[in-house]
Parts: sequence; C-alpha cells; structure tokens
Amino acid sequence: MPAAEKVDSSVSCPKCGVARPADLAQTIPRPSCPECGAQGIAISVGIASELSLASELQVAIRPKDQTHGWERRWANIQAELQRLLALRDGTLSGAAVHAAQRELLGFYVRAYHVKDALKVEAPATSVSGPEIEAAVDADPDLALLVDLANVVKHLKLNRPPRSGDEPHIGQVQGSQAASGKGGWRLEQVIEHKGQDLDGLDFAQAGVTAWERWLVRWGLLPAP
Repeated sequence: MPAAEKVDSSVSCPKCGVARPADLAQTIPRPSCPECGAQGIAISVGIASELSLASELQVAIRPKDQTHGWERRWANIQAELQRLLALRDGTLSGAAVHAAQRELLGFYVRAYHVKDALKVEAPATSVSGPEIEAAVDADPDLALLVDLANVVKHLKLNRPPRSGDEPHIGQVQGSQAASGKGGWRLEQVIEHKGQDLDGLDFAQAGVTAWERWLVRWGLLPAP
C-alpha cells in the first residue's frame, strides 16, 4: 500500500507538559509558560506514514445484462465481426497474423454456438430444436459454419459433413499497402468443395445467414 511520509513536530512545556505555540521555537526572548512559569520548551519530532487513499480506490462496473443466452451471443458475434473486418493496427508480423487467425477461428466456434443457445431456449421461443437443426442443413452457409467450427475444435470431422464436404483451413497471411501506411487485413483461405473461400468474407456470410433465420423465426425484427 503506497504511503507518504509526513514530518510532524509539536512544542510543549518541559515542566508541566502543556502545549505551547509552535512558533515559540523561533521566538527570542521566549515568554514563560502560562501554567507553571517555566521558560523552556520541549520540541518533539516524529515521522508519520500518511496513507494514500487515492491509490486504494477501485472502480467497478457491473453490466445490467448478465445473461448468456442466444441474444447475448448474437450481440457478441455481431460486435466481434465488426472488429474482425476492420483494418488492424500495429506492425504486420508473423506473430500478429497468427494472433488474428486465432481470433477468426475462435469466431467460427462462437458463431456456431448460437445454435446451441437457441436449442436450449427453444421452449421459450417460437422455434423448436428440430426446426433449428433443419435450418442448418438447409442453409449452405450455416452448414459450413457448423463444419468449420468442428474442424477448429477437433482438427478433423468425426461425423459426416453437414455442408457436403469437409472444409480445410488453408494458408493464412496478412496484407498491407506497399507503402506500409494504414492498417493490415487478415487473409485466411478456407478450402471447401474445390474452392478457396476468404475466411473473413465467410465470417460475414455466417452472421448474415443467422440473421436471415432469426428474422424468419420472428426472433429479430425484419431489417
């Protein structure tokens, strides 16, 4: 705990101990003690530790929304997608590219888990678990999102791919203007059905697909 040292002095009568004015230490001739008549003074000096209360102050913010359901997950992936799509600050380096790649791959998993939250909360909504699974099978982007998330988690699918073919996480790099000015962009290849997809573009497609179905189910207002 940080503390400041403060010098503290006091003046008193050496005979009777009554407190005397502090400026008597510099006064000549010195007036007699009003209690006992003694002319001397006693000066005591001490060092006191003065605690810095400001260093102990903490600020805590408790968000009103403490839920972890589909609505909170939906808001989170929307915000996260905007950060992923924005140009990145900082030096373009191998470590920076790998860090951005981890964020993107983790995003696929978190976007996929909107499905699980919807199924848990199905009794309280207008959509059932079987309807949600049917939507995933019917929507190419959601089906690929599910397969990608499972590849990220398990490296390889342990069941037939819902998108018709197992996706593979291909080459990754960061690109920046030749001038070196401005931010840089992550370029992650997703190999699927003989095509190379842009990983960030697919992240956008996955979120758009969820929004399309959430509107259809009446869980989100129509844009």
